[in-house]
Amino acid sequence: MKFCSIFLTLLAVSTALFYPNVFAQTPAPEKTKADTNREVIGTYARIYLEAQEYARAEQMISEYLILDSVDGNLWILLGETQIKAHKLSQACFSFQKAAALYQDRENKLYASYLFADCLNQGGRSEEAKVVLKQMIPDQGDLTTAPQDALNQMKVGTIRSGQALPDFRRRSRGKWRVSAAIGTGFDSNVLLVDEDVMNNTSVSDRGSFFVTPAVQVGYLGDAFGTAFDSRYISSFTDYLNSEVQSFNSFYQRADLSFGSGPIRWGAFGDMLFLNRDPFQVYDWELGGSYLNIRHATANYVMTWEIPIKFQKYTLDSNTGSDNDRTGEDMQFKATMRWIKDTNEFFNLQAIADAQYTLGSNYRLVGLDVPALYLTRIPGFSSLGLVNTFTAEAQVQYYLDSDTTRRDLLLKADVGLLKSVGSGLNLTLDYGYQMNLSSVTDARYNKNVVSLQLAHDFL
Repeated sequence: MKFCSIFLTLLAVSTALFYPNVFAQTPAPEKTKADTNREVIGTYARIYLEAQEYARAEQMISEYLILDSVDGNLWILLGETQIKAHKLSQACFSFQKAAALYQDRENKLYASYLFADCLNQGGRSEEAKVVLKQMIPDQGDLTTAPQDALNQMKVGTIRSGQALPDFRRRSRGKWRVSAAIGTGFDSNVLLVDEDVMNNTSVSDRGSFFVTPAVQVGYLGDAFGTAFDSRYISSFTDYLNSEVQSFNSFYQRADLSFGSGPIRWGAFGDMLFLNRDPFQVYDWELGGSYLNIRHATANYVMTWEIPIKFQKYTLDSNTGSDNDRTGEDMQFKATMRWIKDTNEFFNLQAIADAQYTLGSNYRLVGLDVPALYLTRIPGFSSLGLVNTFTAEAQVQYYLDSDTTRRDLLLKADVGLLKSVGSGLNLTLDYGYQMNLSSVTDARYNKNVVSLQLAHDFL
């Protein structure tokens, strides 16, 4: 059974009060002649830079610095000019000079970061790493840029000869809020087996459905590291009264810690089914360890170990052998190839081992899902993107009375269209079939859905 889940919302509002009359009471210090000269040189140099006349800009700044060599801002501007003129050695010297001249921590960190960036672009990655490491004790609450750059160099996202990411102040956190509503038709909500399905009308086993969903997430810093948290809630309402016992309310909360190649996570799920009234069908709690083994601008490879405890409360009256309460551990290997936001390929291999109190649900399995997203050739002007999903999942029930073995096959094709800022429309068709050694567990179904999703933040 496929439960749709997508996106919700919390809004964070912050208010700052400013008192301009207080500041107006303190007169600004008078500019010296040197201050004025530096502003003039800087202004004209930037004009030359915008006109891509790098030689003239460099000459103007260099000649002035012979007379007045203590202005860090002009050394930064000179370095930026030399970078654009592909004079990396000279640029590195200019940024290093600026870092030595600045007295305040933020400007010194910024100049040092530009120095490390210049070194890495010039193929001197080991020297760049030394500079970045020296910056970390001073970064404090101002920025995580030096540590982030080191982490990306370590995992291969940034290689020698490439530019570092832009220097950014430490974020105070970012809310992400989205919502979606989907509608469609499911041909076999009850998952009746093939023999029964052939003698059952679609109106008795299928239904149109409506699924509203919301998600709220927060990306920020805690305990000296980055964390990403998320809460999802969705409700699926089947319109056919014959299948409304499968109406569901799904909730999930998860978070992860770590800004380097190692990430730690925790998660929890809870699913309610309509048993007149709604009751908890199952809940799960778990944690995970993730390692980014390799990463470049276009390729990422990770492996992850999620471990969870699960409790299926509505199975308690079906016999002790069917009690699915227990532990589950997986090993996930993921490969992701990314060309751009409209073309990528994701492939996973997931080994699964589940030990339950009831012997009928102890299993080992292997799941291989794949997703490919690409533009439709010849229709790029329409802004349409094709999505293709395929999945094969095999499960072997170790102690089942029926020596049960399942092979679940899924295929899915969709169209994605951006219809506004943060607004996406998706049309999707999916087919799934479960081949099982147990006759009652064999089924197939078709699902057609249309979904509108909006990112608010």
